[in-house]
Amino acid sequence: MVDLILIETGFTIAYALRHSWAILNRDPRYELGMVVVAAAAAIWIILADAHKDILTRGYAKEMISVIRLLALICITLMGYLFFIQKGEEFSRLVVLYFAVTGSVTLYAGRLLWKKVRYIYGRRYENIRRVFLMAPRSQAESIAEKLVSGGESMSVAAVMYTDEEAASDRNETAYEKMAAVRDEASDRDVDASEAAGATGSQPGSGSAGYEVVSSADAQEYIQREWIDEVVYAGDKSRPGESNAGNERAELLISECAVMGITVHRILDMRSDSFTAKTVERLGGTYVLTESIRSVSGYQLAEKKLMDIIGGLIGLVFTALLTLFLAPAIFISDPGPVFYSQERVGKNGRVFRIYKFRSMYKDAEQHRAELEEDNETDGMMFKMENDPRVLGSGPDGKRHGLGYFIRRHSLDEFPQFLNVLKGDMSLVGTRPPTVDEWNRYELRHRARLAIKPGLTGLWQTEGRSDIRDFDEVIALDMKYINEWTVAGDMKLILRTIAEIFSGRGAR
Repeated sequence: MVDLILIETGFTIAYALRHSWAILNRDPRYELGMVVVAAAAAIWIILADAHKDILTRGYAKEMISVIRLLALICITLMGYLFFIQKGEEFSRLVVLYFAVTGSVTLYAGRLLWKKVRYIYGRRYENIRRVFLMAPRSQAESIAEKLVSGGESMSVAAVMYTDEEAASDRNETAYEKMAAVRDEASDRDVDASEAAGATGSQPGSGSAGYEVVSSADAQEYIQREWIDEVVYAGDKSRPGESNAGNERAELLISECAVMGITVHRILDMRSDSFTAKTVERLGGTYVLTESIRSVSGYQLAEKKLMDIIGGLIGLVFTALLTLFLAPAIFISDPGPVFYSQERVGKNGRVFRIYKFRSMYKDAEQHRAELEEDNETDGMMFKMENDPRVLGSGPDGKRHGLGYFIRRHSLDEFPQFLNVLKGDMSLVGTRPPTVDEWNRYELRHRARLAIKPGLTGLWQTEGRSDIRDFDEVIALDMKYINEWTVAGDMKLILRTIAEIFSGRGAR
């Protein structure tokens, strides 16, 4: 809501600058423009994930986020004016001014709002004091993560789950933590802990948290000011029991009786996956672990891009068919299109469509050419393939099939696969069933997502890459670093590759 107010303020200032501040005589067209701006802002704030890490990101990242959001809003506004054919009646200067004034008001307003939240968060009444249960070796780092997350949080005390660190009640241990000491405060708990909780830098001061033995933990939580309990279980080897974890689980049960909220740190359970979420599966709640996690909004953006790209691609496919169909039939009478079983996301088998660039009996002769395969055997690539249309007996002639493959024209019918949902515009290369059957354990991860028309492998060299491990590395890099903006860049690079033909075989 704050963002919408700031953006509409910028639009009003832009209108006032253009129309000599005659804001009381606003044209109804501009009032409708304000509605479009508000709707576009609300939609793009969600789809572009504009509020991600908003409380902790710096000045430069905030500026980039603001400029990106205003650019999307202005593009949406101009698109709206174009489609309703009112662009000539709407001042272009208003849009230009709005791109500037909207950015200024939104950027300044966000900084001011975050400053207000920071000052408000330092108030003693808004500190969330937590009791941490964790192994000794990890307690300090976990505590620092808790207080540096942009919220008003402080760690009051720690109970080690791997050993009795403070069995003697007369012996108190302290660990140094980053905080700003408010010496003016005479409360039992320094307001400095709240300052530390809002992201103060190390070295600016010190504050301590008490180490409590498991024997005293229940009494401590019951009598002291504790809002929440955080539990990071100690990993034990299979078959081993951990007394510290057992005591912690008992304490958690006692917290339930006391009505205290308990948080379990999920990333302490396993190092195998980088993404962990809690979700509802059927009639139960589960901890979901995966190699990558994306939001529903990001998936919706990718799906929308696939639908729009698929429709546009099929138009070009229809145009290409007018020229390629007769050329393919004259070169080798038979089907113009070629279909083959491929393996998609998580092992789903689907039928892929292509313009035929080989002779009809190409598959029957593949076994004869296996010894000429120029890759490591996990996929088939051959530069001088005699099965390609017009390639000659030795495969060295550059005929129709070579032209089709060099410029990736054979891939255009796959836009139908994109619309069907078998593939995406950008993803990983879909293997044949034979290739899939030869995959090793580590190879399967590349099909954790939908295969794509193009991807990082295609833009990084295509058939110039002969080592399948390099293909796997590029595919995993794409999966781990995927963004919608990255997909757009790969699509633009692919278009350039189609015209240049670089790396094609």
